Amino acid sequence: MKFETYEWKKHGMCSNMNQLNFFKLALDIYARNDLRKIIKDANILHGGTYDKSEIITTINTSFIGVEPERKCEAGDLVEIRICLVKISFPNDIKCLLQR
Repeated sequence: MKFETYEWKKHGMCSNMNQLNFFKLALDIYARNDLRKIIKDANILHGGTYDKSEIITTINTSFIGVEPERKCEAGDLVEIRICLVKISFPNDIKCLLQR
């Protein structure tokens, strides 16, 4: 299954948007919330060892009041998610699941 098809079926179909607008919004959110730059600017570098609170604090500095979802594998951080609430325009929220 193509990435776009998977994302549409998993997330987009319940968005009350058409596919084109859903993916345009996703790209806009990604461009406005460059997590790689935020992490890099805080000198949190690939391969380093950091306390999870340091990462959370760094992200909270850019996204006031938002606690991201973290995905770890074998003790390594592999993904950071910023969760959104679906209203007329998406707002950042505290993710409900912490990994």
